[in-house]
Amino acid sequence: MSFWGEGATQPKLAVKNMQTLGAIDKIEFYNLNISALSNDCVIAPNTEGSSIANIEITSCTIENYRGIVRVRKVNGESSLKLNIDDCIIRNLGTKSTSNYYGIVQTDGAVKSVIINMMNSTFANPGGTSASLLRVDKADNSISVIRNCTFYNLVDKDALVRGAKGSLTVENVLFAGSNTFQIFYDDKTLPASLNWSKVYRTSDLTVSKPGSTSTTALSYSSSQLFPNASSSTDVLDLTFGADIPNEVKIIGDPRWNK
Repeated sequence: MSFWGEGATQPKLAVKNMQTLGAIDKIEFYNLNISALSNDCVIAPNTEGSSIANIEITSCTIENYRGIVRVRKVNGESSLKLNIDDCIIRNLGTKSTSNYYGIVQTDGAVKSVIINMMNSTFANPGGTSASLLRVDKADNSISVIRNCTFYNLVDKDALVRGAKGSLTVENVLFAGSNTFQIFYDDKTLPASLNWSKVYRTSDLTVSKPGSTSTTALSYSSSQLFPNASSSTDVLDLTFGADIPNEVKIIGDPRWNK
């Protein structure tokens, strides 16, 4: 099943808690502005027997949802593969004062989870803190995050919760002026960790890092992204003109102009 947009301006698509009556292999979204009508998720299987094995989201803007993928009450033996590439995800949870669901939350409903997030930006969520990748109770999880920017997260948001398998994070920038947790807690940490070229702005505090480390830049988030505060309708995290090239190559490549 494919939802496909053409043209320089992304066509708008509004969906609410998509689920299937049975098992399907793939749902794909391409070049779309996927915007919420209410406080819901994009995809949220919530009936016995409903499962989606592969979800691909490419070159899309996703905004104003409570979460992107939340999986509940599906066949407990099922698997999920989520690929996100060249996307902007923003304003999740802004329609509610409760917690938002982040990028993916499996609620223990699947046994195997593979997440690939590349060349993308996650910015300006609302509500109370959440875990961006929550895959607890999955027997096997593989998560890969490359060339991504995380901006202005909710205080004490966590990158990962419950990842028992492997986690790869490479060329990633965390920016903001609050506290961000790498792991939700120290009870469940990845068995395999590949962590390199991970940076944070000077005004961001990182907690619960496990065995990871982030390199502090000598720039605050407002110095890196001077247009961010005025970019309400269209997110603009273009690096400032005085930022050196070796910094501009960090994170989502779309902002290196």
